[in-house]
Amino acid sequence: MTTQEATIAPVKVRRATKSSWAGLAVITPVLILLAMGPYIMGRGLQQNLVIMFSLIVLGTMWNLLAGYGGMVSIGQQAYIGIGAYGLVYIADTIGIDPFLAVPIAVVIAGALSLPISFLAFRLSGGYFAIGTWVIAEVVKLVVEQMDVLGAGSGVSFMAITDLSPG
Repeated sequence: MTTQEATIAPVKVRRATKSSWAGLAVITPVLILLAMGPYIMGRGLQQNLVIMFSLIVLGTMWNLLAGYGGMVSIGQQAYIGIGAYGLVYIADTIGIDPFLAVPIAVVIAGALSLPISFLAFRLSGGYFAIGTWVIAEVVKLVVEQMDVLGAGSGVSFMAITDLSPG
């Protein structure tokens, strides 16, 4: 019996290309300007940027679910609401700095969404859409019963008003 060995030419993987360095050169000054935003931009521009980036995140989330995943979710706002209410509660009630509270709120939203996902991902098609809608409604009903979160009328994010750079 003969044995044959296939020789494969080694492949060189390049971690950085000219286009990745060009992208880094473009994005770095933009990120620095955004980080300095509260000191060099007016409140109106800051508010418009926050709204724009929030819509970009929501659009990306929708694209990942419906575009790449092929699943139509009607209840993703529940997870955004959990994160937002978690952020306001942590910053205002507990007193943690709002910027430090953001990653904690992300962990809270992720921790609460994980067990919910085990229920939702068992569904498919129209059942998935209706199931995510029901999950969002249940989250809404739970929040409406919590006085610490405004009992359905919402809460103001007071901790952020102390952070004006002036």
